[in-house]
Amino acid sequence: METLDNSFLDHTKMLRKRSIIRVLALIYFIFTFIMGVNHIYEHHTITVLSIVLLFNSFLSLTNISLLANQKISDQYASYLITFPLFLMMLYLIATGGVDNTGFIWIFIVPIVFLYLHGLKSGLILLGVFLFSLTVILFIPENILISANYSTALKIRIILVFSLAILLASVYEYFNEMLFNQIQHMTHKLDRLANEDQLTQIYNRRGILNFIELSKQHHITPYSLILCDIDYFKKFNDTYGHEIGDKVLIHIANIIKNTIENKGVVARWGGEEFLIFLPKADEIKTYLIAKEIRQKVISTPISIDNKELKVTLSMGYTVAFSIKTDIDTLIKEADRYMYEAKKAGRDCIKPTI
Repeated sequence: METLDNSFLDHTKMLRKRSIIRVLALIYFIFTFIMGVNHIYEHHTITVLSIVLLFNSFLSLTNISLLANQKISDQYASYLITFPLFLMMLYLIATGGVDNTGFIWIFIVPIVFLYLHGLKSGLILLGVFLFSLTVILFIPENILISANYSTALKIRIILVFSLAILLASVYEYFNEMLFNQIQHMTHKLDRLANEDQLTQIYNRRGILNFIELSKQHHITPYSLILCDIDYFKKFNDTYGHEIGDKVLIHIANIIKNTIENKGVVARWGGEEFLIFLPKADEIKTYLIAKEIRQKVISTPISIDNKELKVTLSMGYTVAFSIKTDIDTLIKEADRYMYEAKKAGRDCIKPTI
């Protein structure tokens, strides 16, 4: 059975992440802009470091603007923070920054990378960063480095940075595990709230929510088919409620397998089923209803070596506007279904 809210937490996480990316980009913009301007002020000239800082602040400002207008995906927005930060941190290590203190800033990298890219991608990026950091610090004859670090300090930078990666990774691992557990529980609760436990299809609440969600996406036309199992009370009275339950499950499976990805079905109540078909006009709806009816007739249920014939009375209605009241449509389908019963059962109304 499809679920209505199985992407709710993903959507919530996406919105939260997008907001945090904007905040990070804003903080990054403020810090890099102030540091860049301050560096120019202190040295009375435009230096390479000041250009790097101001360029990073410009990228952050661009990122904020694009996110505000929904013109950029979260993934690209994350990389617009990650790669400038990646390069700037390596530059600070190589040059030493101000008074050889530039290396201090690299310890924010594990937290930022893992949050923005998740555990797997974040660790890959951090591995590349750690490798680049090691090369810059230990390449012979200071080819890539102008800062003056002692060997002991270089080793400690690598060790402490590796420890920061480990601690941030452990936190991110348990954070993702907790999110997955919450998502699983939400999925379970969603199924309990929206699923008929006997037939494993939607219940009344579930299909109404699904229809409402479809209307919000402006899916038209759409149709409703209301089905009732003919003489269902006789199955219960003659064979018992256990057999009656098997008949309900049997019909639910036939309908579900027949409509497949064309729509969804719910147990509307008792022995009634409601089928919702998005993008279906009168002809398509009638043909699907006819196919369901024929499959039900040609697939009798086998009980104790006896084949029990089951038939359906079906009524349908079609809506061409999302403004159409759903209760009115259901009542109309219900009226046609009772017309089918009055016409002798085992038929579809209206006919084409």
